[in-house]
Amino acid sequence: MRLPSVNRLCLEAPDGDGLVPASVIAVKPSPPGILVKLKGVDSRTKAESLQNFYISVPRSSLPPPEEDELYQADLLGLPVVSVDGRSLGTVESFADYGGPPVMTVSSPSGGSFAIPWADGFIREGGPEEGRVVVEDVPGLLDQD
Repeated sequence: MRLPSVNRLCLEAPDGDGLVPASVIAVKPSPPGILVKLKGVDSRTKAESLQNFYISVPRSSLPPPEEDELYQADLLGLPVVSVDGRSLGTVESFADYGGPPVMTVSSPSGGSFAIPWADGFIREGGPEEGRVVVEDVPGLLDQD
């Protein structure tokens, strides 16, 4: 895992009540994620008070993706099509359950479905392509 080299981020309460800027002092791996030490958060009690807060990082603070990497945020809203060109919907979100990321697709019918972002499921996709092409895996795209 490549650790981010970010020194500022924003915290947002679970109720969505505004963004609070925070300064990063240290970052270290802690499977399955990372631990971030913030300026002014010097006790376990203060750290626990931030539980379930959302973390966001200004795009300008992020390093450019390396070769064969991308930011999931760059895929949000992109069209999703099958290998034969059939429109399947748009990229809605991503979730991480410990394996490959799972992409949620909003279908034109109003529903949604999930696809692992992994070889065998995704043929190609990214901001440069302007879309995500999904392999025709039996049972995966049967939405009817």
